[in-house]
Amino acid sequence: MRPSDVRACIIEEHQEIRRMLGRLDRLAHAAVAAAPGAGVALLQGRRALAERLRTHIDLEDEILVPALRTLDAWGAQRAEAVTRHHAEQRRWLTALLDAVDEPPPEATELVRFVRWIGDVLREDMDHEERDLLHADLLRDDPVGIDVQTG
Repeated sequence: MRPSDVRACIIEEHQEIRRMLGRLDRLAHAAVAAAPGAGVALLQGRRALAERLRTHIDLEDEILVPALRTLDAWGAQRAEAVTRHHAEQRRWLTALLDAVDEPPPEATELVRFVRWIGDVLREDMDHEERDLLHADLLRDDPVGIDVQTG
């Protein structure tokens, strides 16, 4: 897979996750307003998000980490940082999935959690897109056009 294909695939995944987060935000708002069924839908959405994130992390491990390793002199360090970050994310995803199986939390607690996780995930995806998925980094041509030599 070419670096540009990796970039496009991961960015497309991020867009889908952002759409899921938007739906969860709307469900959270409905749950606060005590809309019928919103709490149950929010719990189901939380589980779906956790499962989607697990799949996304696996995909990044499969295609992004190897692509990062071969980029430049810092590729191995970038790949290792992503791998460590994914290990941390898997730990809190396990906690998230475990929490889904517990008795339903109070609506305000669930809403607060959903909003927090949305903020964390959006920040993480923004960071990845800015620092790891940038077109100047994941490029198909290995020659840097804007590079100056001394």
